[in-house]
Amino acid sequence: MWSADKLLSAVGLQKLADKRRKLVSGYPELHGDMVLRAPGSFDARLRGGISSAYDLQLSSQAEVTGPVTGNDVVVAGQLQGDLTATGWVRLKEKSRVEAKIKGQAFELEPGAVFRGAVAIGSDSAEQLNVKLKRSA
Repeated sequence: MWSADKLLSAVGLQKLADKRRKLVSGYPELHGDMVLRAPGSFDARLRGGISSAYDLQLSSQAEVTGPVTGNDVVVAGQLQGDLTATGWVRLKEKSRVEAKIKGQAFELEPGAVFRGAVAIGSDSAEQLNVKLKRSA
C-alpha cells in the first residue's frame, strides 16, 4: 500500500527523472563529439557528433552538424550529417534533415523536410536514395 511518504518519494523521483531527460540545454553552441550515457532530449547547437546507445531526441531547438547514432531517434530540429539508429528513426514536422539514414524503420511526418538516402533493415543493399521535400 502506498503511504504519503512513498507517494511523495515516487513523485520526487519522477520529477528528477524528467529533469535528467533534457541532456543538454541552454548552450548557444557546442563544438566536438559527444557521448551520451542516458536517454533524453538534446536542445542545443552542436558542431560535432552525438553517439548514444539509448533513445535520443533532437528537439525543435537543436541544430546538429555531424553524425548522430542512437537507439530510437526522433529529430524535431535540424540535422546535417549521417544518422544511424539501431531501432527506428522519426523526422517530426518542421524538422530539416540532410543525411544518410540507416535504421530498422523510418517515419517522415508531413511538414518535415528531408534530403538524403535511407537504408532500412539489416541489409544495406536495400538502400533507397531519396530527394524529398514535403510541406504541410
